Amino acid sequence: MTSAPGRYLIYLVCVGEAFRRYTAMAVTSISKVGAWRQDVVVLSDSKAPLAGCPHVTVIDMFSAATERYPWLAIGKHTVPHFKTELEYHVDLAAYDYVLYLDSDLLVTNDRLPNLVSAFHREQAIVVQKDIIPVRSGARFAGGLVLAPSEQQQWGAFAINAGIVGFPTTPMGRRLFRDWRQLNQESKFRLSDQGNLISLLLRKYRGQWGYVSDAAFGRLLNPYPQTFVHFTTKKAALMEAYYTQVLGLTVPVQEAVTD
Repeated sequence: MTSAPGRYLIYLVCVGEAFRRYTAMAVTSISKVGAWRQDVVVLSDSKAPLAGCPHVTVIDMFSAATERYPWLAIGKHTVPHFKTELEYHVDLAAYDYVLYLDSDLLVTNDRLPNLVSAFHREQAIVVQKDIIPVRSGARFAGGLVLAPSEQQQWGAFAINAGIVGFPTTPMGRRLFRDWRQLNQESKFRLSDQGNLISLLLRKYRGQWGYVSDAAFGRLLNPYPQTFVHFTTKKAALMEAYYTQVLGLTVPVQEAVTD
């Protein structure tokens, strides 16, 4: 596939040994199946290389975060908030478009470069469409930050922060910084996805869209979509899909020593 014009970045967040395994699979699918030849960055709790991924830049974001936030306490809902810390570690002015992908997500075909090129061409802010809508009131669906009247008004929206893409235009950068500010103000105690939902619906409504070429992995069958997100079934399905459907070998991760 011909390289897409523009300078693009894909990045992921990886904390803990289990997620290093998932992230290595995700990144391998991005490069080997997705034909991605541009930059990939992983924000992690270690700068140790990812198994089988020598082309990936791994950044220890935790050391800086513990200095930046004296109040930082790592809990169940803390880690996802770190996706908005990217700008402290990477010069986004070097890129035309940035795409965040969750570590429990696999790329299934080589449409990836053309998709990102299209997002850039259209200056599109994109997110994955979730299964659970805002009207559910769930924590991750904005339930902690949206008022009951807002949940009713915008109930049909369903936004998942497992895929988030934005151009590095003033508006794209502003959205990303607004999201980071909400995460920081809540001291990473709420839901980063809920914070994003509140921004997209309150401040940026009509200026973003869903990624249509994405699915949630629930079956061990080939999906026609480019992105398959194993949110609730990663332990049971992600590795099996990676090996049996995509035909890839799981990278062997050496022990992290730093």
